[in-house]
Amino acid sequence: ETDFVSALRLCKRRRIGPLRPESNRELFYKKDMGVLARGGFSFDLSKRVLELEKAEFDKLIKII
Repeated sequence: ETDFVSALRLCKRRRIGPLRPESNRELFYKKDMGVLARGGFSFDLSKRVLELEKAEFDKLIKII
């Protein structure tokens, strides 16, 4: 999915979502959703990206 890949790249560039420290992820969830929404991503896609674990995110980024 091109949108999913684009959302992953945005998270990497802005260091949001899975790249935040585990203790801060819940605090910044709404802010990260706003960043992705302004980037043009749907709610479901944004939710899917933000729920990724860091290890899984790193694996997907290496594939890209």
